[in-house]
Amino acid sequence: MGTPKKQRRLRVGSMKRIRFTDIPLVGKPKKRRPQVVNVPKRPVKVKTKLPVEPDPKWTTAGLWPQSVVERMMANVHFPSSPVNKRGELLPTAEDIEEPLPLPIKSGARLGIVGRGPLHLTMARELGASTYSWPIELHHIEEDLPDVLILPAVNWAKIAVARQVIEKYPNILVIFWWTGTDVLQHFRYASRFPKYPRFRQKFYKAVHLCVSRRLQAELRSKDIRAQLLTLPPHERHIVEAVAPPEQYTVVSYMPLNRVGFYGWSKVVEVARLCPDIRFIFFGTNEQIRIALFDLPPNIERRGWVNIHDLLRESNCLLRLTNHDGFPKCVIEAKQHNRVVITNQEMPYVVQMSEPAEIAAFLRGRPQPNPEGCEYYKNFNYDEIKRVFNRG
Repeated sequence: MGTPKKQRRLRVGSMKRIRFTDIPLVGKPKKRRPQVVNVPKRPVKVKTKLPVEPDPKWTTAGLWPQSVVERMMANVHFPSSPVNKRGELLPTAEDIEEPLPLPIKSGARLGIVGRGPLHLTMARELGASTYSWPIELHHIEEDLPDVLILPAVNWAKIAVARQVIEKYPNILVIFWWTGTDVLQHFRYASRFPKYPRFRQKFYKAVHLCVSRRLQAELRSKDIRAQLLTLPPHERHIVEAVAPPEQYTVVSYMPLNRVGFYGWSKVVEVARLCPDIRFIFFGTNEQIRIALFDLPPNIERRGWVNIHDLLRESNCLLRLTNHDGFPKCVIEAKQHNRVVITNQEMPYVVQMSEPAEIAAFLRGRPQPNPEGCEYYKNFNYDEIKRVFNRG
């Protein structure tokens, strides 16, 4: 009785496949007869060229156009703020009220996930240790803290927090929401039913956020967050410098996320105000951005010192699809500059339509010293009190 036949497959290159049959080795082996079978080609990926005119919906992965953000936030109620004579939003009781201290014992060991400028500054001011990102559970087990702080929450950090909470229930985990991470949570919150026990602990955990808008968004998802704004990453002594005679508006505009930062609206404002100087900063891709048809009153710069740039400007314009409490707004108000944004923050002018913004800029708005004093109080003294590090 002979050995059953066996079929083997051998792949040669990427275009052909050779199929042959082994014959039982009885006596003199016979030559193998290969059979050639044509394999269809794989589709070739075509690289898309950069558009000459950026589409307002042109965004990178993880960020969404304004229509998607509005649909996600349709059920979120944002409280209104009073406005002063200059058109600036005044701080409300929630902005002025001091946050309550966290349940942290004196001398507790703090750990911060991440080693960026924000994390290193927090570690230096709070006397905490840092964990490099990406992180796994065994990295934390090598140096277990009493309190684990997760700034700029994303789903990967939530996954690590789930492992820590389930294995080390005595560790206090603090989630600190800073902006777009809230949008990511809105998108991936459907995964929570897979972990019902962690879901209950997650919603009862300690949550912090940097603005009232994020607080309202998180409340719509049953997350009660305490308002605690993060100051700028680096300490800087702001000197009182008079604004330039030629009215200048600066705007943060990274080229890879122009749709998210309101490229079309800011360019339209520059077209409506030809006698005002505009400066785009935040990208080093000068060659690519030179392809766009920009008005002559727009100047393009790369990564610059924000304090030097604010000294030669009168106003900061920031029109984003979504925002938390960015440090450039805090720094602009500390330099006593006018801030125009479509988000709600204390002592800023809230506008969104290009025609309305252009009409406001033609009046050459002047800054408010009261708002400058309000933002100069943004420091780590309040954060140290909340974390019991005084």
